[in-house]
Amino acid sequence: MFLLLTACFVPPPSSTESTPPDDTGTCATCELTVSEARYDCDGGDSGEERTLSVEVDGGQVTVTDMAFSVGCCPDFGATATFTVETSTVEIVYTLENDICDCICDLDLFTTVEDVPSGDWTLLVHGEELAFSVP
Repeated sequence: MFLLLTACFVPPPSSTESTPPDDTGTCATCELTVSEARYDCDGGDSGEERTLSVEVDGGQVTVTDMAFSVGCCPDFGATATFTVETSTVEIVYTLENDICDCICDLDLFTTVEDVPSGDWTLLVHGEELAFSVP
């Protein structure tokens, strides 16, 4: 009899500092602060389609990326930038050092601070979603 156990390591929140404006007081692409980057896993392939959703609370934007298929227990982090010229907010994941030998659907949660007011297009690893910040 074999017993297969899977476990998920959920790392603590990561953060990056915002990039200050250049000498003109603006930046072409500005870094945003990521106050939380975490994941949950179900231990296997859920068979669900990948879905992206956004929750806005003032300038705080929480992105939920459900069923992102990668390894099972990576070190997870995220960076976020915004570009005023193209009205885009882009989140880039870092998924490294996965010691588990499996592929799982991870549910990724990323909270970004101080997103400026306006209508934005969120770009996350090949997916796009429109949202607004009042």
